[in-house]
Amino acid sequence: MEAAPSGRALLSVLLVLSLVTPAVVSGAGGPDGVASGEAGPVLDVGLQPNNSTEQPQHRNPDEVSQNGDLGAVEGWLSRELAGSLRESTVQISQGEYERARGLVGDQYNDYLSQYVDVAGQTNSEGDNRLAQRLQDTQEEQREYANTSSEYEETYEAYQEAKQNGNEERARELARELDRLSNQLSATSQNLTAEYEGLGNATGEDFTEAQQQIENVTTNVSEQTEQVRQAEFTQTTLSVETTASTVAFDDPMVVTGQLQIEDNRPLPETVTLQIGTRNRTVSVDETGQFETTYRPVGVETNVSSVSVRYVPGESSAFLASTDSVPVTIEAVTPTVQLESVPGSVRYNETVAVSGTVTVDGTPVPGTQVAFSLGGRTIQTRTDSAGTFSVSRRVDAGIESGEQSMTVQAGTDGLAVGLSTREAMLTVAETDTQLSLSVTPDQDVVQVAGKLETVEGDSLANQTVVVRVNETTVATLETGTEGRYRETLELPSGSDGSVIVSAAFDGQGTNLASADMEQTISLGSTEGGFPVLLIGGVTVVVLALGGVGFVVVRRGRVTQTEISPEPVDTDDTESTAVSADADPARDASALLAALPDRADQYDDPDGVAIDAYLSIREYLPRVVDVSETATHDEFRKTVTEAMPDLDRELIIVVGGFEIAAFAPEELSNEDATRIPESAETILARFDEN
Repeated sequence: MEAAPSGRALLSVLLVLSLVTPAVVSGAGGPDGVASGEAGPVLDVGLQPNNSTEQPQHRNPDEVSQNGDLGAVEGWLSRELAGSLRESTVQISQGEYERARGLVGDQYNDYLSQYVDVAGQTNSEGDNRLAQRLQDTQEEQREYANTSSEYEETYEAYQEAKQNGNEERARELARELDRLSNQLSATSQNLTAEYEGLGNATGEDFTEAQQQIENVTTNVSEQTEQVRQAEFTQTTLSVETTASTVAFDDPMVVTGQLQIEDNRPLPETVTLQIGTRNRTVSVDETGQFETTYRPVGVETNVSSVSVRYVPGESSAFLASTDSVPVTIEAVTPTVQLESVPGSVRYNETVAVSGTVTVDGTPVPGTQVAFSLGGRTIQTRTDSAGTFSVSRRVDAGIESGEQSMTVQAGTDGLAVGLSTREAMLTVAETDTQLSLSVTPDQDVVQVAGKLETVEGDSLANQTVVVRVNETTVATLETGTEGRYRETLELPSGSDGSVIVSAAFDGQGTNLASADMEQTISLGSTEGGFPVLLIGGVTVVVLALGGVGFVVVRRGRVTQTEISPEPVDTDDTESTAVSADADPARDASALLAALPDRADQYDDPDGVAIDAYLSIREYLPRVVDVSETATHDEFRKTVTEAMPDLDRELIIVVGGFEIAAFAPEELSNEDATRIPESAETILARFDEN
């Protein structure tokens, strides 16, 4: 088969040919033809030649109307797809499974996508149905190739086990061969039916492909039967009961006999599947047994219950089945809750346990559904009728008294539905919100992070940004709880404006948080310098009219960057001591630092977190004002601890660029910033 152009490029070429080319002659060359090998096969799309010598080289497609053109393109594509299917079948019959999958892989997808595009323009339901059948056939073909490949690999492993004398492993593989053979047979039926439909719809002949699939399936079935006869002994199961009705609280006694062909010895115990549950029963030397059956997950509208002998994977015996006629009566279970938390909060786990019984008898294997806050988690009871289920409290569960339900059983089954309700209190969790603002002519750049006071990032939450009480943006926090956007200022904004950000916790279990920042609007001179953390130099910015606000545990720490110098010895400044400050210690701050910036979506946010960690801790050991600018903070700490100067330059300079520069930090630079913060904090880590 000749190579053909892939992608939508082919469709474009064909449509151009069909709309503006009077005739396409196979093998044409020169300026008016298609050179061989340059654009795939030359296609005759069925247009009649125009003998006029004045045929224009280009025509307006809107003025061209030739109804047969799309049909020609559609026909070519369907023939290519059909050819790929037939060739794939040939490869399967030859054991070339990778090649078979490739023929219905990327190129097939490309042509099929083009066919769908063309079919969409014909407005024909038949074309749309054919497109779906081409896709269904592709899926069945790939499934058949995959199963055939898996069967061959398993058969080779079976032969190896036999050669090595590993009989148990050989029997396990023989059971897998039996399963794969049945799966291949089912797929074969589906695939040949798809071929039949494609042939009727396209006129393409799939007779040979159908025969090849039938031959492969027959060979596999015959080979599997030989393995089955070599490895397994046939069994016969017969069962009976004297009961005409059965319920969980009115069990029936099942008696029966398991017989082995050729009178081979029986195991002392066997596994029986009665209804939907397995049980182990003892058999005597003649294979007779007796057991009690309580229905659980069986539908009440059935007229009989099946009993199946289930041999082990390495057993030398085959399965066998029988059934007993009986009427199933439903019962309603009792749900007893044994462990229910009284109060929970955001990010904690609600764990509930209990027991499902009927008249005091534990119900094994019945479904249990636990619902809280609109979300349901399912599990099943164990052999003693007990269950345990849990879920994490997300922000979407509203604070206050909330109802949770536990449902056991299922309507329409032998053990019907029963519901138990309990109440628990969802406590509100305090939040903290950071906001950085920098003006740039008629826009402002805002960025920040929403998290709990314990430092848990709050993703997918809404932050409303306002300028002078006018809402300018509604932003959603990302995976790390961050938001960032460049926003246009409302008309008439000049001088000083108030920028605020607010999180409304209504409808959640998170407390609301809001803050505002007054900034001065005016032109900023010069650009933002590049941070060169990989070498020695880090340029620390000197910015005017911008600010950074952090709300933490209910107190506001505001750091203003101002063109006016700030006297760090001002008697009104406040030094934060380790004893007075309730913030996290060095160990906790170290643990919260990200390991690598490229693990997150926001490298700038990594740099901001690193700065906030040292800004939170260092005032405990150095007398530095909370109102100091970033540069003044660095200089004050450096005067007291000169050996930290290099790391401080990296962290503080990186923060200023991350918070206020128009371009994001690179992952490489942003990774080095928390490393420097770690070096600083590690000096004070008591651990």
